[in-house]
Amino acid sequence: TVEVIAGAATQLPLSTEPTDTVRNNIVFPTQPVVQLRDVSGNDVSDADVTVTLATTAGGGTLSGDTMITTNAQGTATFADLSILGTVGERVFAYSASGLTSAVDTMQLIAGTLSSLVIDRHPSSGAVGVPFAVQPIVQLSDMTGNPVKQEGVKVEGRVFSGGGRLVGDTIVTTDADGKA
Repeated sequence: TVEVIAGAATQLPLSTEPTDTVRNNIVFPTQPVVQLRDVSGNDVSDADVTVTLATTAGGGTLSGDTMITTNAQGTATFADLSILGTVGERVFAYSASGLTSAVDTMQLIAGTLSSLVIDRHPSSGAVGVPFAVQPIVQLSDMTGNPVKQEGVKVEGRVFSGGGRLVGDTIVTTDADGKA
């Protein structure tokens, strides 16, 4: 009888891919897991191999533990990853010394609503006359990414200089998060 065992680790594929779409600055709902494998694709049980995650395209700031060591089964499980940045596609590389890296792509979308951004505002106005250019505000997350959320009530008020606004001063956002 001959027992065939896995060879030396040569690859670092993802055994669990993170979610294809993640929200800005929110922990990934599905965290990545990588498994050491040999040249034939057999799982390799090597502990204490350091696996590093980095953004290779699209930018942003990764948060959480981006360096994980493999357990006795040769698995590295990330637990608390998130990314902060502008919306768009990101490419990630999972690497370990001497092994073929794994690459994954995901889409970063706006995070939690945190502020209003002025999209358009009147430059001047006359007393008692409607603004020639009506103001528009956009819901945004902490990085300024537009948040598309319908039905949020927005109230316009005079902030300084005195006077009062007349007309519809309370409106709700449309499907694009604009009011």
